[in-house]
Amino acid sequence: MDNTITNQATGETITFLESTPDVLRFEDSLPADHSGVPAHLHTRQQETFTVLSGTFHAVIDGQAHTLAAGERLTIPAGVPHRFHTQGSEAVKLLVELQPALDYEAMFRGLAQAAAQNRIVPLQIAAMRQELDLGFYLGGPPRRLQDVLFAAMAVVARRLGYRTQYS
Repeated sequence: MDNTITNQATGETITFLESTPDVLRFEDSLPADHSGVPAHLHTRQQETFTVLSGTFHAVIDGQAHTLAAGERLTIPAGVPHRFHTQGSEAVKLLVELQPALDYEAMFRGLAQAAAQNRIVPLQIAAMRQELDLGFYLGGPPRRLQDVLFAAMAVVARRLGYRTQYS
């Protein structure tokens, strides 16, 4: 299996360095002016970003952070966060998720779905039902998200969305 994937929808390139039950470690290359991901949280994972190059912008529990090369930021489980790049500068990060859960499969599934022009929210809904992710958006109540994602997963399965692609 190839260790490097590219998500055509986001322009993000991920190179997996270590994938064990305890940790998923990867280099994440984000293009300039990358809008990032919406505010979200991991219920059972700690996430650590180490900036390898560029300037990384993150909002952690409502507080803005700007990190330069060599700086590190750790987000405890359960804390809402989002991140992005700004301006004409790409960013390269070392990212660690502890424990790994099924996040390598999630990143691979998102990249493959993007290559097939799949709808991202439906892909995420399918993956939330099939993978161990412990993932929630930062805003809506969790119970509401559980209901909405479950309904979306039914639609996704009927449309042929799945977790693993060949």
